[in-house]
Amino acid sequence: MSFLAPFFLIGLGALLVPIIIHMWSKDAKKSVDFGSLRFLRETETRTTRSIMPSQWLLLLTRLLFLTLLVFLIAEMHLPSKVEKVSRLYLVDPIYQNSELLSNLLDTVSQEAEVKWLANDFPSVTEPIKKSETTYWDLLSQAPSNAECLVVISPLFQKDFNGVLKEVSPVCQWIKPPMEPQESELISIVKNGEGKAATARYDEWGTIFEWANAENGEPLEIKYHLRIDESFKNLGGVFKAALSSIQRVSYVTLKEVNEIEEADWVIWLSDQPYSYERRVVLADEDVLSWQPISKDYILVSTTLTKTEAIQIELPRKLLDALVGDLIDVHSNDLLTVDTEVFKFKEQANTKAEVLVDASSYLWVLLLIVFLVERWLSYKSSAVEI
Repeated sequence: MSFLAPFFLIGLGALLVPIIIHMWSKDAKKSVDFGSLRFLRETETRTTRSIMPSQWLLLLTRLLFLTLLVFLIAEMHLPSKVEKVSRLYLVDPIYQNSELLSNLLDTVSQEAEVKWLANDFPSVTEPIKKSETTYWDLLSQAPSNAECLVVISPLFQKDFNGVLKEVSPVCQWIKPPMEPQESELISIVKNGEGKAATARYDEWGTIFEWANAENGEPLEIKYHLRIDESFKNLGGVFKAALSSIQRVSYVTLKEVNEIEEADWVIWLSDQPYSYERRVVLADEDVLSWQPISKDYILVSTTLTKTEAIQIELPRKLLDALVGDLIDVHSNDLLTVDTEVFKFKEQANTKAEVLVDASSYLWVLLLIVFLVERWLSYKSSAVEI
């Protein structure tokens, strides 16, 4: 058995009270008025210090009543065996399309749920894109219908971002082994010089690296720049950033007049934007630079040249303009040794859970109370 409030077990000390009362009451003497004793023969008197069996039974029922009452206050729980513990597997989205996921789905029981460790916890049967997530906040919101959480991530608990929180019940934390991988993404040539982009993935994430290359293809990005009079200062900031990209980067920028011809639109205007083109949009509610998605970025309407330098606007803008051209999914580089990553679930595995015993205690209390009252009545009748 187990108690949620074991402090109240100190109340078991009250069991001494009925014991003391019973021991004291057996010595109580009663005075009975009687007539003259002159004609009665004097006999030897003996004192009995025993208690009748009915008194012992009455004492035991009172002790049992107090014990049950203390157990009820201390919130007694009883262990119980259940046929199976429902498990919820939370898988890091980085394992999408990997052998690990297919191995997991093949080995867990049909009753187990497998979901992405992402907002709203979608099923792993749905495609998902990995995004920045505060994992500890996410885990604390995990569905409560499962009795056991199994977290599968390339990171240890100490590496999870966010504030460490008490998450219950996490019964297993699995960090599959992996090997670092490299992949060449794109080779670019500009002004006779070549640059090659390489993506390197390990357990800490994806790192893009640039190095000199002997050959490649020109990379040209077409953009449309819309600047209203009220955004003249912000327009000057973006023109300086675009000029910097054109001068020192490996990318060739070309401004076009028609939005339909542009790869990107920089929309610095109060007019609503309604085109199906990737856009950098001015917004007065943004502090500086806020990507909403890879195709939609907000920038502060009051951004100054000094602030643009502080947030490295040219670099952020360049990453946005060419990001899709050199984009790589981390799971495309991920290899997992599935031989050492096996899930074993027994269909009839029994697990021990705690069940609230308060309903049973109330029934026993009522029965013991009625028995105590009946024994007390019978004892009083015998004494009379």
